[in-house]
Amino acid sequence: MRTILPLLVLASCGAAQRVQLTSPSGDLATRATVTVQFLVEGSTSLDVFLDDMRFARLEAPFTLVLDTASLTEGAHRVEGRTQGIRSVVLDRAAS
Repeated sequence: MRTILPLLVLASCGAAQRVQLTSPSGDLATRATVTVQFLVEGSTSLDVFLDDMRFARLEAPFTLVLDTASLTEGAHRVEGRTQGIRSVVLDRAAS
């Protein structure tokens, strides 16, 4: 006879994470470098995506100097993403 032990998985996440692009404050037309700044809460690093492709990883103060000379003319999307950290606790003795 086989004994089946119940498996309890607990997941928790730390502080809520928040990313806000603070500079530039709106749409921008330029041919020069652009300083892009983010306000980040709940994370120590930030992945910056340019047109949905990972472009850079930043740490505090979360500032990126973007040289636009290599970019094609037209609109481009800049996005900052943090990664959530989760702890998983396995308790096979729980009922």
